Amino acid sequence: MTYTCVGDTVNLAAHLEAHTKVVGQPILIDENTRNGLADGIRVESHAAAQFKTRSNTVPVYSVPSGQRP
Repeated sequence: MTYTCVGDTVNLAAHLEAHTKVVGQPILIDENTRNGLADGIRVESHAAAQFKTRSNTVPVYSVPSGQRP
């Protein structure tokens, strides 16, 4: 058996992963994920990105490594 994930969420995750090279951060998240984080987790805002398969720009945030919730 093989499993494949498809859909908008997977597509956005692939774009964010590729965008890590642009901003030089290993972990990038979007606004929806940021809103779901605990208050104690710090994020850094980056310029919104325009990805090829999206009509609107996506706010991009990085999560500095080494944080504990």
